[in-house]
Amino acid sequence: MQFPTIAEFLPKAFLFDGTPFAFNRIQLVRFVMIAFVTVFFCTVASKSLKRAKAGNVVPTKPQLVVEMLFDFVRNFTFDSLGEKTGKKWLPLVTTIFCSVFFLNLSGIVPGLNIAGTSGMGIPFLFAVWVFTSYWREGISSHGGGIKGFFIFMKDELFPSGLPIFVYPVYAVVEFLQVILIRPASLAIRLFSNMMAGHMLLGICFAATQGFLIGAPGISRLMMPAGVITLAGSFIFILFELLVAALQAYIYSFLTVSYLETSMAHEPEND
Repeated sequence: MQFPTIAEFLPKAFLFDGTPFAFNRIQLVRFVMIAFVTVFFCTVASKSLKRAKAGNVVPTKPQLVVEMLFDFVRNFTFDSLGEKTGKKWLPLVTTIFCSVFFLNLSGIVPGLNIAGTSGMGIPFLFAVWVFTSYWREGISSHGGGIKGFFIFMKDELFPSGLPIFVYPVYAVVEFLQVILIRPASLAIRLFSNMMAGHMLLGICFAATQGFLIGAPGISRLMMPAGVITLAGSFIFILFELLVAALQAYIYSFLTVSYLETSMAHEPEND
């Protein structure tokens, strides 16, 4: 019986240890899941194209699932950003949603047993990508270039309607939010949820092993508790599936929300 520890989220490298290219178990899980997702989507797209060329437009079940997924992401992206701006950022939002969802799922895949997002690397990388896009959209929608940058900063740090004495405090707080607080909260929210889910699953399975096949003298007495923790383990697996989808949605929806707030005008209604 071995309960999960924080050390599982900081595994030792088994390749290139001591170099900037150190490769550990979590990175291997990420590689496996990204390879799977890439092969899956490419296979579905290739088969769909062949069927379309042959005149068969009836979607297969995998194609239907992928289309429903893409429609879901496109709908909430277009609802917030409008169709024109939404098309510009749809690849970003779709990539983040699919990547986060499948990396989250690796936590309940036998043999992998840990979410690829339960380390800070991927959540932080996506957060940097989101806020780089946030600044890019903000500057370009305010005219672009140096002038667009200063207008964007003015709108962000010194919005109209506030009392003059509030501006110094508001500007500092808002600057810290855009530069540090929002990206950090976006990354930490995803990382902490997936880490907590892994810890709960690990505790339930470890407790089940201890209660059912532990010390012979107490195993029979603790067997009912083992049955309860085993049932709890399967309930938590279903819960982790829900959390995987929910966290992917929250991350991508917040991405869209941040892009919307960076725009200089209301999204077009088209």
